[in-house]
This record gives sequence, structure tokens and C-alpha cells, in this order.
Amino acid sequence: MGTFGSRGAGRYCDSSHQVAWPAITSLVLIYVIAGWALVTGAFEIVAAARLRKHIAGEWLLAIGGASIIFSILIAIAPFAGALVIAL
Repeated sequence: MGTFGSRGAGRYCDSSHQVAWPAITSLVLIYVIAGWALVTGAFEIVAAARLRKHIAGEWLLAIGGASIIFSILIAIAPFAGALVIAL
């Protein structure tokens, strides 16, 4: 059978690459956060458009554009984005 680290998703969750290449690991994490912000912002804008007739204050959901801008800025300058996220 083997250990958890030698089969399935466990081998991809191994922390040896995190120790060997911490800069690449943090860069990938920054891009994951940027992607998450992009998708979240897009969903917020779509929800604002669909809920426009049903609720008041839907413009607050349309602020998802700020999330999209945030994700683009992080993708352009990932190390500055890491500093912003850390602070």
C-alpha cells in the first residue's frame, strides 16, 4: 500500500518542494489568490446584474470590479502583491 506521501494526492501535498523552493511556493500562492479574487469579483458582478430588480443596494455587489482590479494588479506585480497581502 505504501505511505500517504507515496500515492494519490498526497504526493503533490509533500512539503519538500516548499522547503527547497520557498520563493516559487509563495509565487504560486500569490497567483492562486489572484485567481480567486478574479473569479470572486466576476461572480459578484454577475450577481449584481441578476439581482438588480430584486434588491436595493445591488451596487455594493458591483464593487466586485475592485476585486478584479486587485487580482490584475497582483498578477502584474506578484512580489509587491505578496507584500500587500502580508500587511
